[in-house]
Amino acid sequence: MKFTKFIVLLIFLFFFALDFNWAQSIEIVEAQKEVIGTIGSKINNNFKIRNRSDKPILLTVKRAEKQISSGQSHYFCWGDDCFDTKVDLLPRSIMLEPGQTTSKFNSVLLAGITEAQSTVTYVFYDKNNPLDAVEFEVLYKVLEKKPKSLMLNNKNIQISNVYPNPVSNSAAIDYSILNDEKDVKIVLHNVLGGKVGEYELSSFDQSLVINTEDLNPGVYFYSVYIDNDNAITKKFIIKR
Repeated sequence: MKFTKFIVLLIFLFFFALDFNWAQSIEIVEAQKEVIGTIGSKINNNFKIRNRSDKPILLTVKRAEKQISSGQSHYFCWGDDCFDTKVDLLPRSIMLEPGQTTSKFNSVLLAGITEAQSTVTYVFYDKNNPLDAVEFEVLYKVLEKKPKSLMLNNKNIQISNVYPNPVSNSAAIDYSILNDEKDVKIVLHNVLGGKVGEYELSSFDQSLVINTEDLNPGVYFYSVYIDNDNAITKKFIIKR
């Protein structure tokens, strides 16, 4: 009899887990799990969140856990509203209609003055159904700001080599566009010449972070294009 009850309980838990996964409405469409920045910088991690269900949800965000290194501080923003470092719960819930995607959530680390790592874990859930939730952990890596090893330096742009190299899960390129009339982009290729990434560079920014989590380990090439002309190509390696 006890064995039969145990089997019934297992079956119930199995179907409960299926129902829970099926009912999950919130999807993190885009966000970096590992973010690299330099000492003294403000490191941003923007989230793209989607309601993949056919019903409206009241999106709520909670900073469930944080391990912030000494000298660093962390906060989050919704749109232009940024909240105190002590705030762990988004002060208001956000209505997301069926299929709606929002990019208004931003996680920010003030890097401090020493090399260090910090982690923050968020839980995104429906206020009316807290079990309808998804968890997301972010690792911030703060590196020493070293003198730039320039890949290209001309009247149009100054741009550094990719770092770190070899790459693990993400890499960065520092740059400064000197001629706003030029269109500048970075294109990634694998060893067979297939395009695996393309990034437009904005004159309003000074750093590009490249997420390489979805790329297999191996040799890749990154090229700088100015007005669609290839200015330079270099190699980087992904190792894990």
